[in-house]
Amino acid sequence: MISGLMQRGLPLRERNGWGGRRKGAGRKPKGAGSLVSRTARPVLNGRHPVHATLRVLPGIPSLRVLNGCVRRALIAGASQPGFQLIHFSIQGNHLHLIVEANDTRALSRGMQCLAMRIARAVNEAMSRKRGKVFSDRYHHHVLSSPSEARAAISYLIDNFRKHMAEAGRWLGQGFIDPHSTARSFAGLEESPLPTPRSFFLSRGWSLAGPIQVGRILVR
Repeated sequence: MISGLMQRGLPLRERNGWGGRRKGAGRKPKGAGSLVSRTARPVLNGRHPVHATLRVLPGIPSLRVLNGCVRRALIAGASQPGFQLIHFSIQGNHLHLIVEANDTRALSRGMQCLAMRIARAVNEAMSRKRGKVFSDRYHHHVLSSPSEARAAISYLIDNFRKHMAEAGRWLGQGFIDPHSTARSFAGLEESPLPTPRSFFLSRGWSLAGPIQVGRILVR
Protein backbone atom coordinates (compact mmCIF):
# COMPACT_ATOMS: atom_id res chain seq x y z
CA MET A 1 0.00 0.00 0.00
CA ILE A 2 2.82 2.40 0.93
CA SER A 3 4.74 1.59 -2.23
CA GLY A 4 1.61 2.31 -4.27
CA LEU A 5 1.24 5.72 -2.67
CA MET A 6 4.87 6.53 -3.35
CA GLN A 7 4.53 5.45 -7.01
CA ARG A 8 1.64 7.90 -7.47
CA GLY A 9 3.72 10.70 -5.97
CA LEU A 10 1.42 11.29 -3.00
CA PRO A 11 3.07 12.68 0.17
CA LEU A 12 2.98 10.42 3.21
CA ARG A 13 2.12 13.37 5.50
CA GLU A 14 -1.63 13.79 5.86
CA ARG A 15 -3.21 16.87 4.34
CA ASN A 16 -4.74 18.04 7.63
CA GLY A 17 -1.36 19.45 8.68
CA TRP A 18 -0.38 16.73 11.14
CA GLY A 19 3.13 15.34 11.12
CA GLY A 20 6.45 17.00 10.47
CA ARG A 21 8.20 19.65 12.55
CA ARG A 22 6.05 22.46 13.92
CA LYS A 23 6.84 25.51 16.00
CA GLY A 24 5.94 24.86 19.65
CA ALA A 25 5.74 21.11 19.19
CA GLY A 26 7.25 18.72 21.68
CA ARG A 27 6.73 17.58 25.24
CA LYS A 28 5.90 20.39 27.64
CA PRO A 29 7.35 20.57 31.18
CA LYS A 30 5.15 19.21 33.95
CA GLY A 31 3.52 21.65 36.34
CA ALA A 32 4.29 25.31 35.92
CA GLY A 33 5.63 26.51 32.59
CA SER A 34 9.35 26.47 32.01
CA LEU A 35 10.84 29.79 33.10
CA VAL A 36 14.54 28.97 32.82
CA SER A 37 16.45 28.93 29.57
CA ARG A 38 17.65 25.53 28.39
CA THR A 39 20.76 26.99 26.81
CA ALA A 40 24.16 26.02 28.17
CA ARG A 41 25.04 27.64 31.48
CA PRO A 42 28.03 30.03 31.62
CA VAL A 43 31.38 28.63 32.71
CA LEU A 44 32.40 29.24 36.33
CA ASN A 45 35.98 29.63 37.50
CA GLY A 46 35.47 29.34 41.26
CA ARG A 47 36.36 32.97 41.99
CA HIS A 48 32.84 34.32 41.66
CA PRO A 49 29.90 33.33 43.90
CA VAL A 50 26.46 32.65 42.47
CA HIS A 51 22.96 33.87 43.36
CA ALA A 52 20.56 30.99 42.61
CA THR A 53 16.77 30.79 42.81
CA LEU A 54 14.60 27.66 43.13
CA ARG A 55 10.82 27.92 42.65
CA VAL A 56 8.28 25.33 43.81
CA LEU A 57 5.20 24.09 41.97
CA PRO A 58 1.70 25.40 42.68
CA GLY A 59 0.08 23.28 45.37
CA ILE A 60 3.22 22.96 47.48
CA PRO A 61 2.65 24.44 50.98
CA SER A 62 4.44 27.65 51.87
CA LEU A 63 8.12 26.96 52.41
CA ARG A 64 8.05 29.45 55.28
CA VAL A 65 5.43 27.31 57.01
CA LEU A 66 7.66 24.29 56.38
CA ASN A 67 10.68 26.35 57.46
CA GLY A 68 12.03 23.80 59.94
CA CYS A 69 12.43 20.88 57.53
CA VAL A 70 13.57 23.12 54.65
CA ARG A 71 16.18 24.79 56.84
CA ARG A 72 17.51 21.44 58.05
CA ALA A 73 17.77 20.20 54.47
CA LEU A 74 19.68 23.33 53.43
CA ILE A 75 22.12 23.00 56.32
CA ALA A 76 22.62 19.27 55.71
CA GLY A 77 23.50 19.88 52.05
CA ALA A 78 25.46 23.10 52.57
CA SER A 79 28.94 21.60 52.25
CA GLN A 80 29.77 19.37 49.29
CA PRO A 81 32.90 18.70 47.22
CA GLY A 82 33.67 21.93 45.36
CA PHE A 83 30.41 23.54 46.49
CA GLN A 84 29.10 25.31 49.55
CA LEU A 85 25.99 27.25 50.54
CA ILE A 86 26.75 30.59 52.21
CA HIS A 87 23.39 32.40 52.47
CA PHE A 88 19.74 31.44 52.05
CA SER A 89 16.33 33.09 52.21
CA ILE A 90 13.20 30.92 52.49
CA GLN A 91 10.16 32.53 50.88
CA GLY A 92 6.65 31.18 50.36
CA ASN A 93 7.08 29.65 46.91
CA HIS A 94 10.79 30.06 46.24
CA LEU A 95 14.27 29.97 47.72
CA HIS A 96 17.11 32.43 47.25
CA LEU A 97 20.58 30.96 47.71
CA ILE A 98 24.07 32.40 47.49
CA VAL A 99 26.60 29.67 46.85
CA GLU A 100 30.24 29.11 45.94
CA ALA A 101 31.29 26.48 43.40
CA ASN A 102 34.64 25.52 41.93
CA ASP A 103 33.20 25.15 38.44
CA THR A 104 29.99 24.67 36.49
CA ARG A 105 29.87 20.93 37.17
CA ALA A 106 30.25 21.43 40.92
CA LEU A 107 27.50 24.06 40.86
CA SER A 108 25.13 21.74 38.99
CA ARG A 109 25.80 18.80 41.30
CA GLY A 110 25.57 20.92 44.42
CA MET A 111 22.28 22.50 43.43
CA GLN A 112 20.88 19.11 42.42
CA CYS A 113 21.80 17.67 45.80
CA LEU A 114 20.19 20.58 47.64
CA ALA A 115 17.01 20.33 45.55
CA MET A 116 16.76 16.60 46.21
CA ARG A 117 17.21 17.04 49.96
CA ILE A 118 14.59 19.79 50.09
CA ALA A 119 12.13 17.83 47.93
CA ARG A 120 12.52 14.79 50.18
CA ALA A 121 11.89 16.91 53.27
CA VAL A 122 8.86 18.64 51.75
CA ASN A 123 7.34 15.37 50.58
CA GLU A 124 7.79 13.89 54.04
CA ALA A 125 6.13 16.94 55.60
CA MET A 126 3.25 16.51 53.14
CA SER A 127 2.96 12.81 54.12
CA ARG A 128 3.66 11.55 50.64
CA LYS A 129 6.38 9.15 49.54
CA ARG A 130 7.43 11.07 46.47
CA GLY A 131 6.36 13.85 44.15
CA LYS A 132 7.82 16.71 42.16
CA VAL A 133 8.42 19.82 44.26
CA PHE A 134 10.32 22.30 42.09
CA SER A 135 8.83 23.73 38.91
CA ASP A 136 12.01 23.98 36.88
CA ARG A 137 15.77 24.05 36.93
CA TYR A 138 17.33 26.68 39.11
CA HIS A 139 17.94 30.17 37.78
CA HIS A 140 21.32 31.66 38.62
CA HIS A 141 23.34 34.83 38.26
CA VAL A 142 27.13 34.97 38.63
CA LEU A 143 28.29 37.70 41.01
CA SER A 144 31.34 39.12 39.28
CA SER A 145 32.04 42.29 41.28
CA PRO A 146 31.90 43.56 44.89
CA SER A 147 28.85 45.66 44.07
CA GLU A 148 26.98 42.64 42.63
CA ALA A 149 27.88 40.55 45.69
CA ARG A 150 26.70 43.30 48.05
CA ALA A 151 23.45 43.78 46.10
CA ALA A 152 22.72 40.04 46.15
CA ILE A 153 23.34 39.67 49.90
CA SER A 154 21.24 42.76 50.68
CA TYR A 155 18.42 41.59 48.40
CA LEU A 156 18.43 38.08 49.85
CA ILE A 157 18.36 38.92 53.55
CA ASP A 158 15.67 41.59 53.07
CA ASN A 159 13.56 39.71 50.51
CA PHE A 160 10.62 39.02 52.83
CA ARG A 161 10.26 42.73 53.61
CA LYS A 162 10.12 43.41 49.86
CA HIS A 163 7.33 40.85 49.33
CA MET A 164 5.36 42.19 52.29
CA ALA A 165 5.65 45.75 50.97
CA GLU A 166 4.35 44.60 47.57
CA ALA A 167 1.35 43.12 49.40
CA GLY A 168 0.75 46.40 51.23
CA ARG A 169 2.07 45.12 54.58
CA TRP A 170 4.91 47.14 56.08
CA LEU A 171 7.33 45.60 58.55
CA GLY A 172 9.00 47.58 61.30
CA GLN A 173 12.49 48.97 60.81
CA GLY A 174 13.94 46.50 63.29
CA PHE A 175 12.55 43.41 61.56
CA ILE A 176 15.15 40.73 60.74
CA ASP A 177 13.86 37.75 58.79
CA PRO A 178 14.30 34.57 60.89
CA HIS A 179 13.82 32.40 57.78
CA SER A 180 17.09 33.58 56.28
CA THR A 181 20.74 33.99 57.19
CA ALA A 182 20.12 37.64 58.14
CA ARG A 183 20.63 37.10 61.88
CA SER A 184 23.95 35.33 61.46
CA PHE A 185 25.10 37.89 58.89
CA ALA A 186 24.34 40.63 61.43
CA GLY A 187 26.38 38.79 64.07
CA LEU A 188 23.37 37.98 66.27
CA GLU A 189 23.93 34.23 66.12
CA GLU A 190 26.49 31.76 64.87
CA SER A 191 26.02 30.71 61.25
CA PRO A 192 25.29 26.98 60.71
CA LEU A 193 26.72 27.30 57.19
CA PRO A 194 30.31 27.10 55.90
CA THR A 195 32.66 30.06 56.09
CA PRO A 196 32.96 31.86 52.73
CA ARG A 197 36.07 31.11 50.72
CA SER A 198 35.61 33.61 47.93
CA PHE A 199 36.90 37.16 48.33
CA PHE A 200 33.56 38.65 47.28
CA LEU A 201 31.59 36.92 50.04
CA SER A 202 34.21 37.05 52.79
CA ARG A 203 35.01 40.76 52.64
CA GLY A 204 34.95 41.99 49.04
CA TRP A 205 31.26 42.93 49.17
CA SER A 206 32.03 45.58 51.82
CA LEU A 207 34.07 47.53 49.27
CA ALA A 208 30.71 48.55 47.76
CA GLY A 209 29.33 49.82 51.08
CA PRO A 210 27.68 48.56 54.29
CA ILE A 211 24.47 46.49 54.44
CA GLN A 212 21.53 47.38 56.67
CA VAL A 213 20.05 44.42 58.59
CA GLY A 214 17.14 45.67 60.67
CA ARG A 215 18.72 48.50 62.68
CA ILE A 216 22.21 46.97 62.43
CA LEU A 217 24.70 48.31 59.93
CA VAL A 218 27.10 45.56 58.79
CA ARG A 219 30.39 46.75 57.31
